[in-house]
Amino acid sequence: MAWLGWTWRHPTAFSEPGGFGHAADHYAVGEAFYADLITAPWGASGEVHIDSVEPHVVTNTADAEVDFYVCRLADSADGRLGNGGQDLADQFCGQLLPAEGGVGLQLDRDARQQLLVKVTLREPGTVRVAGADVTYSDGWQHGTQDTGGEVVVTTGQLDD
Repeated sequence: MAWLGWTWRHPTAFSEPGGFGHAADHYAVGEAFYADLITAPWGASGEVHIDSVEPHVVTNTADAEVDFYVCRLADSADGRLGNGGQDLADQFCGQLLPAEGGVGLQLDRDARQQLLVKVTLREPGTVRVAGADVTYSDGWQHGTQDTGGEVVVTTGQLDD
């Protein structure tokens, strides 16, 4: 009975972890890399409220910062942001909001919103993020879900 109550109460708005990824080689120290790390299943609808997102950092030899943002796509954006630098994020996102504190995210793809990871390397090296734990509310449901793909960002100044 406890399992049924937990299942009934905890949300499952996002896709299962794994299955896709993004990679960026020869990225400059201090340059931001954005990627669409977390997706809702096709046909999802409604709005969730994100409390926090904690990355699954597998490797971080670059002392990288890993942050998450809700991208509200600009009216002029053609499609969705897959991955790219700050210029591309500025072009695609009319608004970038930190993914924390109950910020809303519309799951319907027509709503033109995405949950992005931002990786900024602070020294030469590599960072590998294998998804994240997203804590959020979906109506009366509240919980944490393991979700997302993989992002690997590497600088071009590695010593062998």
